[in-house]
Amino acid sequence: MSKRLLSMGFGKDLLTTLTRNGYQTQQDITSRFDTAESLATELKLSLDDAQSVLSRCKASSISTPGFTMLQMTQSAAQMVHKSQKVSTGCTPLDELLDGGLVTGSILELSGPPGSPKHVLAMNIVASFVESGDEVVFIECQNNTSPSSLSRFLEGNGKELSNLVHFSKISVLVDLLLFLHQLPTFLQSNSKVSLLVVNSISSPFQNAELTISQRTQTFERFKQSFLKICSAHNLTVVLTSQLATKMINADGTPGTFESGAKGVMLPQLGPAYLPSGKSYRVILATTGLGTGVMKLLSSPKYPPGKVPSISAPYKVIDGVIGSVG
Repeated sequence: MSKRLLSMGFGKDLLTTLTRNGYQTQQDITSRFDTAESLATELKLSLDDAQSVLSRCKASSISTPGFTMLQMTQSAAQMVHKSQKVSTGCTPLDELLDGGLVTGSILELSGPPGSPKHVLAMNIVASFVESGDEVVFIECQNNTSPSSLSRFLEGNGKELSNLVHFSKISVLVDLLLFLHQLPTFLQSNSKVSLLVVNSISSPFQNAELTISQRTQTFERFKQSFLKICSAHNLTVVLTSQLATKMINADGTPGTFESGAKGVMLPQLGPAYLPSGKSYRVILATTGLGTGVMKLLSSPKYPPGKVPSISAPYKVIDGVIGSVG
């Protein structure tokens, strides 16, 4: 079994960097990073530190069965629960996620206006409600209301009852406060298994942040998401708008002067998410009721090495399904 990073003797600062990005075990590192260079780039480590982490994690994967058993701190039931996958209610999206949404992980769905990212989020709500789990649904714009969510669930044969806690938050400071207080709420509401934040990019549009303030805010989001996912096994689904960003041919940020081209990408970028727990999917429309979903990042793949994985979709009578 995989050894926990906490028991491997890393220095405090290095361990903090690893864990705040969602990496908890030796296998989390070795399954995602092939080289020290990719680890250094992803976590902004020195090459020496990255080489030390990767070599020690690889060495720790070779151990005797007896030693491995001593590292176990969780029951088999807990491990099975943490590796459970829940259907998103959409076959193309389930395929991108290798069979469904991993509980305790984060899924960001981004797309232009008219794409069915909000419907996908509500489909996931329906899957959790069907299992008897409670859901916290935060609306940051005006795309969803308690009544529209109730109608959607009833239309899919689900009862809203008291399983969905709905709130509207449109101000960034209020959203940060909510995330700060959420662990306390979860302690007294243990049946809550899913958090949905619809249009999480919206509160940033009216927030006048300096570059430093934006960086600090992203770090607060990252730490909040990591805490609720790790400590409470909460699954998080986020929807986001797109923004045009100037990208050079090598994938680095650029300008018109550097020959960069405008590309539609998720408005907030990846910095507010713990990479070791986050899946990012972008939707593009190709016609009336049709489009393509593409996997941008996954804990399964090293940074910059995500294969080109996409799945076409079509919407018929409000149902998102496969093409053909």
